[in-house]
Amino acid sequence: PRTRAKYTLKAGAANRNRLRAAVAWFGEFSEKLSSFPSLQSERRNADGTPWYGDLSNILEVKNRLKCKSFAWFMHRFKHVYEDGGLIPKETFTLKDASHSDMCLTYEGSAGTSPDGRGTAVLAPCNGGERQRWHGANRLDKGECCSGLRAWNTDQCVTGVLDGKVSTFVCDVSGQNAHQAWKLESGQLKQRSGGFMQ
Repeated sequence: PRTRAKYTLKAGAANRNRLRAAVAWFGEFSEKLSSFPSLQSERRNADGTPWYGDLSNILEVKNRLKCKSFAWFMHRFKHVYEDGGLIPKETFTLKDASHSDMCLTYEGSAGTSPDGRGTAVLAPCNGGERQRWHGANRLDKGECCSGLRAWNTDQCVTGVLDGKVSTFVCDVSGQNAHQAWKLESGQLKQRSGGFMQ
């Protein structure tokens, strides 16, 4: 067929190019990529150079076109990144009040959920990233936060299903009432209803 590629790619070429672009365009924020193990952003060749190769051609284009920095975009779109809870001021753990050694633990991986859904359970506290949470989604006034998000994911708390905390892709606009949660008196409480059981 006409849509069939007329060339072949070496194994790993797509990941290499994706990482080269991310490191070049994210600039000082590229260290965040180490939070995504599948990218292997810290892997080095035997000579100590990054495995994804030289970035000079990408940086040359970026400079020639006078592209803005990623920090500029984060400031320009503060209503999404900060007010929507994508870049939290702090992260925290949620411990079971009756068993202080048990923490709410997101069961998925960092990044985007493949099917948009996820779950969290109580598990022994270990200080790991899957036990970190932060405020998410906008409030009516426009600032953050009307819900709770699993750190480094696209998932926000929506309720309880089959004995597990259920999560779904965060609605950064704050319009999803199922994602409107807060901490009150040491318990999770839905903003329009009762406490999580």
